[in-house]
Amino acid sequence: PLARAGTLIIADDTATLAEMVKDYFQGRGLFDRILVARHGGQFLEAAVRCLQSQQAIRLAIVDVRMPILTGTQAAVAFRWVEQAFGQTLRAPLIFLSALRVDENLQRVMEYCAPAHYVNKSTEGPPEALLDRLYQVAVHLISQPPTEVRPL
Repeated sequence: PLARAGTLIIADDTATLAEMVKDYFQGRGLFDRILVARHGGQFLEAAVRCLQSQQAIRLAIVDVRMPILTGTQAAVAFRWVEQAFGQTLRAPLIFLSALRVDENLQRVMEYCAPAHYVNKSTEGPPEALLDRLYQVAVHLISQPPTEVRPL
């Protein structure tokens, strides 16, 4: 079993989905803290506050399509924030979207690695999406950490 540690940040403008993901992950005890952001700007603010208080961000789940700052814009900015705070290891990212991975998202995922994509298809029960997210999260956080490389 994975040790409980660090912060999970969930960034999704769909309040119901964000709360379902939060509740699901809280019930599994992988993280010390779970923060929810409604758009990319709030995601970056939460990340900066964590890093300012030296709280490790263990994973971020980011919806691709959000208002103000999209998930892709916020993820790229997040990598710069990590670098600015002198982080030596990158927090894994899960991009969440109902859209298929296009060339732009593929490039952003490569740039933001370690990153993975989960389709939030509305087909099937919500538990199926939550289970997929959890499986990907466990896979990502059990991998050797990725060192920050200059951007």
